[in-house]
Amino acid sequence: DVLMTAAKEFEGSLRRGERFTFEYVMLGGVNDSDAHARDLAKLLERYQLNRVKVNLIPHNGAEQLAYSASSEDRVAGFKRTLESLGVDAYVRKPRGRDIYAACGQLAAMEAAG
Repeated sequence: DVLMTAAKEFEGSLRRGERFTFEYVMLGGVNDSDAHARDLAKLLERYQLNRVKVNLIPHNGAEQLAYSASSEDRVAGFKRTLESLGVDAYVRKPRGRDIYAACGQLAAMEAAG
């Protein structure tokens, strides 16, 4: 509640035409279902956050990490569900994943040793 209340207060400080962004890291099988998308849309609606967009960030998996990335189809389905509920959603394209250079992957490999 504290975070969402602060987001609503921040929204009130925006100038005309400005929006702010929620970053949503998608973890395969953890928070990437259509039900999760509906819950996120309901949360934004409950706090009447209307000047917001959601960046969907597929998790950058690595063998040393406990989570895996959502499939491209799952990310697309999540995005479609949000958009059908009136939420502006965008997918951030992962870069460097194939050589384990994406955000978080290098640190995980270094820690694993």
